[in-house]
Amino acid sequence: MKHNKISGFTLLEVMIVLTLFSMVMIASFELISSINSSSELMQGTSFMTEWGQKAIDRINLDVTQSRMIYENNSIGVAYQGRLQIEAAYPVLTGTLLPKVDSTGTFRLDTTVTRTGNALLFIQEMTPFSTTIGSTLRRVNIYRMVYYYLSPNNNSFGGRSSSLRLVRWQSKEFADYEQITAMSAVISRQTIANALYNERGITYYWLPRNTPDTAFYEYDTDDIDDDDDDNIDDDPNALYVMQKERSDSVIGLLGFGSSSISWNKTATFTVPVTVPKFAIADQTGTGFPHGFEVQIIGPTGARQVMVRLVIAYFMASKMTLLGWESTTIAVMHEF
Repeated sequence: MKHNKISGFTLLEVMIVLTLFSMVMIASFELISSINSSSELMQGTSFMTEWGQKAIDRINLDVTQSRMIYENNSIGVAYQGRLQIEAAYPVLTGTLLPKVDSTGTFRLDTTVTRTGNALLFIQEMTPFSTTIGSTLRRVNIYRMVYYYLSPNNNSFGGRSSSLRLVRWQSKEFADYEQITAMSAVISRQTIANALYNERGITYYWLPRNTPDTAFYEYDTDDIDDDDDDNIDDDPNALYVMQKERSDSVIGLLGFGSSSISWNKTATFTVPVTVPKFAIADQTGTGFPHGFEVQIIGPTGARQVMVRLVIAYFMASKMTLLGWESTTIAVMHEF
């Protein structure tokens, strides 16, 4: 009688196959993980480079078009306090304007804090022109621009919140000195009405004055306008600069994977030096973080240096990436 032989795998063979299969799976997982990490690294680097450079370019353009820049003194702080800040973009506690060093150079602060983490300046807009009779009249138009850091309630890199760089701009206002220099009341009245009707301008600004003596209101009811030129005779001492718009300079910054860098600490390990110029303050919300500003040079040739650092959280490696850029813009004050 013939018996059929039943063939199969030995235990050793099964173990070898399982071992080889496990090695292939581990290698495949590591390869996929490496590809994902590389993709995330490229995505983070691309985001920081693209949006960071756009922010730097925008700041540079704004500053070169400015005619007055404010520093950390009584006038600058007074103007900061008169801005209509949107609740959605609160100013980070401890924010400081830089101090102007008219004869110095860009350098590391030692004992005196010259570096700020905000920018506040008057930007010159397209002038308003109209013809009265046979005379062409021209009036300069301005607006105030404020760059500052704002916390966003999303945890980031071990911090309870992330940071956004916000650009705030006021409604336009006209040059008070140019209008009042017109001797004829009818000319001043015609200009004031045209500015209101064509540009929506309701305030006139007196350069170099403190905010409580700098703004004069368009007035058609003649209650505070004795000479009937439709401009109040006395400044509005309580004027709050009206917001035209405010937004985060870098799209989606502060919502999840990216933020303006906080100061570098043992827990916030961004691979870039933060700060680089200012004296670091780690108490409270800290100062200055990844937005540093210095101003040097005389009135006619101010140089404004801005250093921007962006941090990006790389989830696959549970680590922070960093990007930095510095620009120097030249502006000419009044």
